[in-house]
Amino acid sequence: MVMGISEDADLIDSTLIRMVDEVDKSLSHFFKPLRNLESDVRVFSLQKGRADCLRIYAVKIDIDTFVITGGTIKLPLQHLMKDRVHTTLEIQKLYKAKAYLNGENVFDEDSFFEFLNEK
Repeated sequence: MVMGISEDADLIDSTLIRMVDEVDKSLSHFFKPLRNLESDVRVFSLQKGRADCLRIYAVKIDIDTFVITGGTIKLPLQHLMKDRVHTTLEIQKLYKAKAYLNGENVFDEDSFFEFLNEK
């Protein structure tokens, strides 16, 4: 189990680096809507990326701009995030980050980088 999680972390790391380096790839190829029924693209979409048991959660700000809020290990028999304490905490962090960014008038990539430069 531990080796598998370590391998998942390495896979996610190399996948994200490759996507950033390749011109025709986007982080949107890795991150998918948190809720499987969400199909439209919108500001502050809650997203997840995964490799087997390891999940990474992020708030999507723009087409290729994400704020990663955390991650968790999700075992195969755990179907819903709300059913586990550690995944519920990750959902709460996503919503807090979304509210914070919204309160700081972050609405796209440019406003996000302006926000970062001000801090």
